[in-house]
Amino acid sequence: SSGINAEYGGDSTGHLSFWDLKARQSRLVPTSRGAIKKLLLAPGRNTQLLLVMFNDGVEIWDCAESEVLSSIKSSKIGEVVDVDWGSSDRPVIVNESGAVHIMDVNLDAAPNPVTALSLHTP
Repeated sequence: SSGINAEYGGDSTGHLSFWDLKARQSRLVPTSRGAIKKLLLAPGRNTQLLLVMFNDGVEIWDCAESEVLSSIKSSKIGEVVDVDWGSSDRPVIVNESGAVHIMDVNLDAAPNPVTALSLHTP
């Protein structure tokens, strides 16, 4: 994934790579979480949030500081099968039961997963 003056990457050993293209510096950070399954930069200009999916959960990283902002384990929300950004500050997590969790950047869940809502057709 790329930002304005930066590049980000992850690997199967659980390391995140941060490259500052302007300063020509790089950092390799071990996550201690195992293989990185998916890595997504938040949408929007000058964004610094990175959504990282692991086998056992999800983390949000602050790319400017190369540190974890928030983390959630699969044991709390079910096995995570996919993640994406709903907006620049709303990560979306889908678990194995098909529940869609719209979260905030602290990975606190919205009041109800989407599957719990009653949808009425006219």
